[in-house]
Amino acid sequence: MYKYVTGGCASRKTRSDKKTLVNPPHHFFLLFLNFPSSTPNHPAHQLAQHKTMDPTHAQLVLRNLQSDNLSNWGFTLYRTDYAPENESKWTELVERINRAEYEDVCTEEEDDGAISTVAPGSVQRRVWEAFKLDVRSDKQLYDGADLDTLRKVRTDELRESAGLGNDADAEELQLAVPVQSWVFLVADTEALNEGLQGGWIKAVDAEYKAEDHASSADGGFQQEYWGWMRVKLGVLNSVWMQLQVLSGDMEEIAPPSSGGPHAARVYDGDMRY
Repeated sequence: MYKYVTGGCASRKTRSDKKTLVNPPHHFFLLFLNFPSSTPNHPAHQLAQHKTMDPTHAQLVLRNLQSDNLSNWGFTLYRTDYAPENESKWTELVERINRAEYEDVCTEEEDDGAISTVAPGSVQRRVWEAFKLDVRSDKQLYDGADLDTLRKVRTDELRESAGLGNDADAEELQLAVPVQSWVFLVADTEALNEGLQGGWIKAVDAEYKAEDHASSADGGFQQEYWGWMRVKLGVLNSVWMQLQVLSGDMEEIAPPSSGGPHAARVYDGDMRY
């Protein structure tokens, strides 16, 4: 059964302000299922079989923003690769992330193959206008940073934004920020090369601790969650809403793999269950 947070910045430990969402919009959970793993650049090919965001789903996003007193939805993107030969790739990646979200929310393919867009002022257009990619590109701060370093950076930023001191415990911090804030994007060397070619970006769980997920010595538990996943460009709106549904628990979204994170399929917007 799905749960939908109706108000407040819920955390994984705070579930009293939820109500059941019966039969959630189909479009929301099944985005880009037919999107190929390596896509040509032609827009018509990228949008094959695509329909614009369902108005009911769009209204749900807008209500969610209002209930949490947010003016924007989206994710923070940290750049950790500053090699001169990858400069143009970085620019292209940011452009493609934004373009893919616009196409997913605001465009669809007609029966005759023509691409149409939603009207100005429509709920879908308002969802797109509320999208914000919070880009962090600072060589002195992030050059070569690994995921654990970025997790600490992200946690410290959330603590500061919430106005909490270092003595605040984890639960207090979770209650003070939107659940989606704990997931961020990373443009590292892999994402700027294999990711750009394959049409995906890295999404990272800021709360992940390896020791909590490691396989047991006796083989009774096999690790399947690795604290990050590859996300198909164009489905960040699905990630954002599913984190709200699941109280920020990226583990319930990430495709499982006992062979490590690179063995897992690219997340394309569907639910694991």
